[in-house]
Amino acid sequence: KGLSLWEAIKNGFTKVSGKKLKTLADEFIYPPYGIGQLSDNFKEGIEEAGSSVMTGTKVVKVNHENFHVSSITVDNNGKQYDIEGKEFISSVPLTHLAKMLQPAAPADILEAASKLRYRDIVIVTVMLDREKVTDLTWLYFPEKDMPLGRIHEPKNWSPYMAPEGKTHVVAEFFCFKGDRIWNSSDEELTSITVENLEKLGFINKNEVIDSYVVRAAKAYPLMEVGYREPYEKLVQYLKNFKNLRPIGRGGLFKYYNMDRAMESGIEVAEEILGKKVLE
Repeated sequence: KGLSLWEAIKNGFTKVSGKKLKTLADEFIYPPYGIGQLSDNFKEGIEEAGSSVMTGTKVVKVNHENFHVSSITVDNNGKQYDIEGKEFISSVPLTHLAKMLQPAAPADILEAASKLRYRDIVIVTVMLDREKVTDLTWLYFPEKDMPLGRIHEPKNWSPYMAPEGKTHVVAEFFCFKGDRIWNSSDEELTSITVENLEKLGFINKNEVIDSYVVRAAKAYPLMEVGYREPYEKLVQYLKNFKNLRPIGRGGLFKYYNMDRAMESGIEVAEEILGKKVLE
């Protein structure tokens, strides 16, 4: 609401505050020691409430009857077992959820799920022996001949994100699992990142002191031409399950920012509890 390409261009060239535009933020709140603090605190709160968080555990089946989920089957290091429950909230990719259903979803639903795709991502972090590189929050590279899609410098979000006198730049490669970027070695990806950051004038190669690479599958839903019909078909089918609620960017197949993705989970929690969790 209130956002247009023209307004975004004016904001960029005139440095007019974006506070009146819902998706042009001049500032935001960020955990001092990184976004991982959120999940760490969630885990701590869940355990303090008497429940547990199981890491290294993958959901392989969603067991149901008459559109009512009775349990999920999980796999932990090759050991499979069922977990029963009254309500089930899913943030796994929407297409995966459809394929996990047991008994299996109808053929046309599985076909619809097969027509939806996600974009994968490779993240390369380059540690640098310098105080700072930019004063920017994010920087995008739309050029076709530029392999990097976006960079950011976490130290600009919080001074605690790097040791004193050091900084790091995080580069994102938007790709598909199995393509050239995804299959490149960590060394190759670091070399590509450093080469392009140096070519752009951000860093010097001799400043690099370390690097780290992470590959994340199904990072972004891909809104391709014609996606709407299979998407609606899949969503309408899953709405038949009264105690199965998808949430988040992957679970809802919606291009949500992190705050909105988290809010979708809060909304489902409030619906189940029948009361407001946050004001």
